[in-house]
Amino acid sequence: VIRILKSLGIEAIQVSKASELGKHRFLVTSGEIFHTDREQAFSWIRRGGRALILGQKEDIEELPLRLNRFSNTRSHLIAPTHPIMKGLSQSDFSYWGDDHWIAHSSYSKPLDGSFQVLCETGDELGLGLTPLVEVDEGRGSILYCSLLVAEKLAQQPVAARLLENILMWGALPLRP
Repeated sequence: VIRILKSLGIEAIQVSKASELGKHRFLVTSGEIFHTDREQAFSWIRRGGRALILGQKEDIEELPLRLNRFSNTRSHLIAPTHPIMKGLSQSDFSYWGDDHWIAHSSYSKPLDGSFQVLCETGDELGLGLTPLVEVDEGRGSILYCSLLVAEKLAQQPVAARLLENILMWGALPLRP
């Protein structure tokens, strides 16, 4: 992830523990920091941090959303007015690249709490999955993204636009 951010001209630092986040406001992670340092990571978010979970490969017990291993070529845009969706439309969430995949896994939709599903997708049981959902935690939030943004960045312009929007979202002012 750091390599991708640097290629976009964004200065990034690598942290291995949540205690190193300090005054930083935006974390990009594949989720391991929640496995190794759950309480401090969630405390940082509740104080106003924003985290993007991108490229999570395995289910992480310490995270509240479960990862489902169902690949999709299409997703349905649910929250077109969310800042992350700026300049994007329904057609942008279908058939990415030569292999057409947009996600090789998705999260089970949350059932309670404060959250906003941005896109939904499904499996053989229906539309119970989401590859992109924002879950509020205190003054901060976590954006769970299983879309193939990093993998398709060079070949799919919508992936680049989505990543740019996510980074802009990470810089938005804190909630009161």
